[in-house]
Amino acid sequence: TTFFKKNLQHFNELEVITTTPRVPQIPDSSLHPSMLSRRNPKYVYILTPILLSLTTAFIDLRIYKFTPIPRIVMLRAQLFLLFYVAFTFGIWISFSSIKFISSRLFPIWLQNSILAGYSFIFLLSYLSFPLGYFLATYESILKCQMAFLCLGHLIILSVLFTTEVFLINWIIKSRKVIITSTLYILAVILTLDGAIRAFRNPIVNHISLRLDNFPTGLDGLTLVHISDIHIGPTVGREELRTMVRQVNSLLPDLVVISGDLTDLTMARGRDAIRPLSWIQSTFGVYFATGNHDHYVLDMESLKHELLAAGVIPLLNERVEITSGDSEDDWFYLAGLEDISTRQIKDGGHLMDIHNALGGRVKNRTTILIAHQPNAMREALEWGVELILGGHTHGGQFFPVFIPVYLFNPFFAGLYQPTDNTYVYVNTGTFYYMVPIKHWFRRETAVFHLYAK
Repeated sequence: TTFFKKNLQHFNELEVITTTPRVPQIPDSSLHPSMLSRRNPKYVYILTPILLSLTTAFIDLRIYKFTPIPRIVMLRAQLFLLFYVAFTFGIWISFSSIKFISSRLFPIWLQNSILAGYSFIFLLSYLSFPLGYFLATYESILKCQMAFLCLGHLIILSVLFTTEVFLINWIIKSRKVIITSTLYILAVILTLDGAIRAFRNPIVNHISLRLDNFPTGLDGLTLVHISDIHIGPTVGREELRTMVRQVNSLLPDLVVISGDLTDLTMARGRDAIRPLSWIQSTFGVYFATGNHDHYVLDMESLKHELLAAGVIPLLNERVEITSGDSEDDWFYLAGLEDISTRQIKDGGHLMDIHNALGGRVKNRTTILIAHQPNAMREALEWGVELILGGHTHGGQFFPVFIPVYLFNPFFAGLYQPTDNTYVYVNTGTFYYMVPIKHWFRRETAVFHLYAK
């Protein structure tokens, strides 16, 4: 019996060897981006971002008719080049990861449908900025909103999958479907949750503060603070009308706009800012510039349109806000041009904190509008009771919040860096281009000010 068992086992092994055809093993190109076929035209990944960034710079020149080419346009072209190179690399990894998941979980027809859908999303995201430049007018464009939403989704996807490929896989030495699938689901959830937050109306944050030397005759003054509206491809006149209705419902005594009002020249965005003229405020509406207001190099036209809408620009200037009941019931409201003017060189516009805050009467409250946190930090030495700004958007969305948090002295919300000074960083009444908001909702801040 033992003899026959051994021979039968040997015979079965021989039969398997002789009957099983030898099929050459083709490596799975979806396991890792580094295992992609060598015939893959890698030059496409180099030429595509270069051509797109140069196209964007050319559009800048055509729209704004710059002669000679200013430094900001060249800087913009360089930034777009770096962005598109990194983005193309991320898309390459994302496409490989999606192919990896679909090839193991779905039939071939569904795989092809998924890959075709993401190819369209890739194309939309690549064209988001050029589409924005060509189509942006005084109204937001649904095509642009969808293109920038795709861009945001792919940024999230690229960062998660790149982290998996170069960190997680390096630790566990192999790629797991469960890990890649979980990261993909997380990216979809983050995108949908962020889009819902971005398209909802801003929340209203009420803050009560007692300020040194605040006039008792103005106790309980209601100051509404809005920031970072970013009129452009994804925010237009209708969105501004909704914001104005919300501001008026708060019955403000004073309204301040702390920069980044527009990403358009006034030739195209003039009609978009007209709803600002409908704001009803006892002591008026005041504006200080942000970096994006200077990027378009059209500050004089913007200043003219703001004055026509009843908004007073404070360009390194200050005014006295008085109740009219008593000569002693007043305080200073000052505004700075954005700190980025030190690099942009937007005509004669340059941040001048000495002109805005020098020579004030002592023992008078000063409220300062300064767009960027770095300018806020500089203003702390000038004895200002309240500084209002924005710029950070509270990080806006993952993973952008990481560098924003690391490179700004103030990130979001209320700070008290000294005993007599408060700093407030608005998380953005709207968003910049990409309609995704994580961590913080869009915001309208309402201050109720009292004497200490």
